[in-house]
Amino acid sequence: MNDVELIEKVQALLDAQAAADRFSGSVLIAHEDQTILTTARGYAIHPNVLPNQPDTKFNIASVTKMLTAAAVMQLVAAGNSICTRQLRLTTLTCRTPAKSPSTNS
Repeated sequence: MNDVELIEKVQALLDAQAAADRFSGSVLIAHEDQTILTTARGYAIHPNVLPNQPDTKFNIASVTKMLTAAAVMQLVAAGNSICTRQLRLTTLTCRTPAKSPSTNS
């Protein structure tokens, strides 16, 4: 299958899934460091307020925590020694710079 055929099949699949309300998001397909497709379907804000774009930023932080936890537990179950090492946690404190006093002219 060449790139054009792949793009046509992916576009058709995305169209069908989006029409059935089973996909909303962005897609990027690359081959050998060359982007061959960037596209988006659905809405970033529902219902039908803000359409997704290829560069839409998605709030997925909570989802990635669950995936990371599952991956770590799989490593532990497999006896991976990296998971038995002691970790040192560091808490960083961020401070907002003080606002300079406003001056009136």
